[in-house]
Amino acid sequence: MCIRIRGEGHEIAYHGYAHEVDPSPEMEKRIFEKVTDSLRKVTGFSPVGHRFPGLDLADHTIESLIQRGFLYDSSLMGDDFHPYRVRIGDRWSSNGPYIFGSETSLVEVPFSWYADDWPAFTFSWEPFRYAFTSVETIYQYWKRQFDYMHKEMKDGVFTLCTHPQVIARGHLITMFEELIRHMKRRSNVRFCSLQKVASEYNDAHPLTRKGN
Repeated sequence: MCIRIRGEGHEIAYHGYAHEVDPSPEMEKRIFEKVTDSLRKVTGFSPVGHRFPGLDLADHTIESLIQRGFLYDSSLMGDDFHPYRVRIGDRWSSNGPYIFGSETSLVEVPFSWYADDWPAFTFSWEPFRYAFTSVETIYQYWKRQFDYMHKEMKDGVFTLCTHPQVIARGHLITMFEELIRHMKRRSNVRFCSLQKVASEYNDAHPLTRKGN
């Protein structure tokens, strides 16, 4: 399946090995190596993109990604529709200003829970919760986000996060197809991988003050 996905031109990126959350630096190192080795054996390439399982990045994760030559991350939420550079060394206190750290070589293609199918359509026993949102509601929600970006945001990037075990259900995949058809009817719209988005951002915004 991975070979077929790669062969059809889709990007395969890093998302942990078994959806580990909050690993120690030592465990994270082992996970990076295990994932990279597995993908290289199956597909012949190493990932350049990263989305942290659970989106709970540790302080050491960004530096680990940079040291391993990753091009981009897609776990942070610092902008709705535009990539930016990940910083390290930010400082803050309860009685002083927030001080920005240094920009790094790592490009962020921002994520948003508002553009994710998991919160809207999944059921979980632990902790007990259910979220069976109307399909029509989410369609209009995603459509309006996209339409706003298309109208108001120059060079905007609309990053949806969908899970195969969620979006592939019949009543959802047909909604998703309808949304894609809606997007295709708009002018100056293209579909591409996050790797391409990050590469183009790098070309257009060279790093001038290197933090790492």
